[in-house]
Amino acid sequence: MKEQHLFNEAVAYAAMKHAGQTRKDGTPYIYHPLKVAELVKEAGYDLKYQIAAVLHDTLEDTDATEDEIRLFGEDVLEAVRLVTRPEGMDEGEYVAKILENRMASAVKNADKIHNMIDLRTCGNPEWAKKYTKKVRRYYFGKFSSTLDIVISDIETGKNNSEIFGPYYCCTKELMMLHADTRSKRYKEHKEWYFGNTEHLDVMNPKLEYWRDEVSKLYFCSLEFENFWALLDGGWMPIDFHPFEGGYASNMHAVSREWIKEEIKRLQTEGWFHDFVDVTKL
Repeated sequence: MKEQHLFNEAVAYAAMKHAGQTRKDGTPYIYHPLKVAELVKEAGYDLKYQIAAVLHDTLEDTDATEDEIRLFGEDVLEAVRLVTRPEGMDEGEYVAKILENRMASAVKNADKIHNMIDLRTCGNPEWAKKYTKKVRRYYFGKFSSTLDIVISDIETGKNNSEIFGPYYCCTKELMMLHADTRSKRYKEHKEWYFGNTEHLDVMNPKLEYWRDEVSKLYFCSLEFENFWALLDGGWMPIDFHPFEGGYASNMHAVSREWIKEEIKRLQTEGWFHDFVDVTKL
């Protein structure tokens, strides 16, 4: 209840501070931090993160003070301070500092997504092209899948209302920070790996191996009755038959030697999690 009250206070405070300011398309500026807060919420982050999103431009674009922002929490102040770029700071250094803070990263991710989507209404194609190039250089691959998709789509000319409306790629899974996605995957794979008692012997003559051309995972079948997928968490049993629904057209058999060499290659590329005993693959 306290955080909901703080959020309401943050909205009122930001609206007051941004009063009279407009975006490049002429709309009231407050729409931007409110949309950023909505995107942060869509990504699954809590009210504290949303408060930081609402306030993210106040230090940079208004006469707000750090003491005023501190009333919403030291963590909120730190995030807002980090996304407030000091004049003349190198963009790479600015981004690196943001990425050290989870709240600041979530807010900056949503901020860039909204800014990129709004490029289609900025009325300045040359500026939009220059801005996109800069975002690609410093932000691509560092924040979320949604931001990467938006950058790529704008670069390929797909920045129209049909493609972006209504924010087609802003799902929780795609909006989540890459760091949080990796952490979640690591935890899930670790729980599965140490709970799995059945590890495969790649030289077992009863095994047949198949490569999936769609997902690029490697499937193994045991007399076409039991199936596993080779993931970065090891061999994972799956309840799936590859010859249902025409799926077989996407698969072809590979040799045990190929599988062994592929495992070796993936290992050298650091593909497996550190808890995986590669000898069990």
